Amino acid sequence: MKINYVSWLADEMGKHEEYLEITEPTPIKFILSQLESREENYKSLLFKEDGIVRISLNGVVIPRSHVISNNEEITLFAPMSGG
Repeated sequence: MKINYVSWLADEMGKHEEYLEITEPTPIKFILSQLESREENYKSLLFKEDGIVRISLNGVVIPRSHVISNNEEITLFAPMSGG
């Protein structure tokens, strides 16, 4: 599966994308916990249950309980306000 990081989040993560291999449909929250275990800065940026980072699949914001397959692509982003 592919994970995209956008805006200031890409700068903080030091990358715009990364790939993870998952062997079966997996909840997003489990994928996030796997990322968190790799690097400490991930935890502070992303992975609080009430964190500001949102997750989208095909342009639709999804909850952390959503189950994803290996051939899907998600985007992690921070909400933006406009005016």
